[in-house]
Amino acid sequence: MMARASAASGDAATRAAAPRRRLPSLATGIIACAALALAACTAPTPASPAPAAAPAAADTPATPLGAIQQYYPQVLTTGIPENFIILFVVSPGGRVVRHEMLNTMPGSGGIQVEQVLAPYGLALAGLNVIRKKPGEMGPHAVNIAWAELNFEPAAPVTP
Repeated sequence: MMARASAASGDAATRAAAPRRRLPSLATGIIACAALALAACTAPTPASPAPAAAPAAADTPATPLGAIQQYYPQVLTTGIPENFIILFVVSPGGRVVRHEMLNTMPGSGGIQVEQVLAPYGLALAGLNVIRKKPGEMGPHAVNIAWAELNFEPAAPVTP
């Protein structure tokens, strides 16, 4: 019985000492977490990429002719069929944010242009339809839809 009593008293002593051991280990854990958090806050961050330089004036086709030369140069030499419309969506700075060559049926060009421009909604400032006669911009007549936006898009828009 004595062995049991001394074992029981040893267990009680161990239990009483256990919270003392947990407290220092808990405090050590909290200090370690705080140190990691502090180290993470003061650690150097990776360098951010340099801001993109503004495109040169030659890279920004501010006119329909400049856009045709940059994106569809074949129009100037070989021309395009009469029922094609070349659509450009242009930011206020003159940057082409979208371009597309639409193959339209007679009388349906306006509808196709509307469908392509529908996602822009109220962002459109205006739309100019430019009809170039044969010889003015190429061997054949060229139809251009030049849509201007009210704002510079944050992300590139692709056709």
